[in-house]
Amino acid sequence: MKSLFVSTNSSTTCGFRFGIGGQLWEAKAATTPPGHYELCRHLSVAPTRKALELVRLSPAQTVVIHLDRVPPSVAEVWRSSDPSVIGFRLANIIGDAIVWEREVEPPQTSPKLIIESVDLAWSRRWLQRRVRLNLSVRPAQEQVGWRHVHSGVTMLKITITDANGSRHIYRRPLALPPYILPGQKVNVPINHISWIDSVASIRIEGEKVETYQRHFDEASRPVD
Repeated sequence: MKSLFVSTNSSTTCGFRFGIGGQLWEAKAATTPPGHYELCRHLSVAPTRKALELVRLSPAQTVVIHLDRVPPSVAEVWRSSDPSVIGFRLANIIGDAIVWEREVEPPQTSPKLIIESVDLAWSRRWLQRRVRLNLSVRPAQEQVGWRHVHSGVTMLKITITDANGSRHIYRRPLALPPYILPGQKVNVPINHISWIDSVASIRIEGEKVETYQRHFDEASRPVD
């Protein structure tokens, strides 16, 4: 099913110009910001509460809903939806398209993320032995969401102390999620790090995350 979401505001495209075929032009390559994919994924069906809240959180100024691209039952749900609950108004109806325009500025968002937990997974594949980290993150500020519509990553400094007291330092990129709604969290994987026989403590620092520190009562080790 094709996406229902169309924005006329350049801030949704991160300021990039539209290129041939409607893709976005950044430097010498066409690209699409991850925030666009996230909105399309939720807006390709009936307007759930989460989908509408993502529109409110986004920098979009105009939403065009193409009712001819969805089943009649879904189109009827869109027709009866009230855009005022997310700060928009019904601006126009053009054939099978409904146009919403923003009336209220997008909400303020958290400038940083909090790492709530880190899962460690030891991997043995052929001759490669690695440790994978999976972070659970949420907005650092209470009752506000997170918005980072630009394609990009933030570098993390990961310091792991093993059971013998040796420190291992890694620098790994964290792909920043485009949106996180207030009160919600998402899982973000980190590139593998080299094999460590045990983890007694872990510390993670970065520009876009609050410093995370965890000490294990009993050193975490791979399961044989």
